Amino acid sequence: FFRVCLPVGDCMARLSDDEWVCVADFLQSSALSRVCHQTWSILQRRHLSLNTNSSNVQQMAALLHGDPRVRTLAVKGTGLSAEGAQALVTLSTVPWMTTLTLDLAGSRIGDAGAQALAALKDAPSVTALDLSLVNNAIGDDGA
Repeated sequence: FFRVCLPVGDCMARLSDDEWVCVADFLQSSALSRVCHQTWSILQRRHLSLNTNSSNVQQMAALLHGDPRVRTLAVKGTGLSAEGAQALVTLSTVPWMTTLTLDLAGSRIGDAGAQALAALKDAPSVTALDLSLVNNAIGDDGA
């Protein structure tokens, strides 16, 4: 298909907006939103990959809180504390998000943060939850 329809602009015209959404949802990647302005306007914020730290985790969580456009979200957090983990729990309110990946390896969330993150398992629309919590000083109380 794509070999036949060069230049790229012609390819864009051959797929409807709904078809681009289906392809992006299948890939679960933000890569297609960066192809051109048309795909950016169709797919923006649908599949996100973000980095956060203790100084901006509250702001990031507030910006995404209740956003109906987000379907998949991957967050790499560095240096987060239990309070940062608690802020990430508010992501459970993103209404159409089906996949959530949190890589918090090497942060400082401890037992309290791990207990807070346990609430994410009850997020109503999340069907795939992946947590990386290695090297976070989590003891028996946080397990």
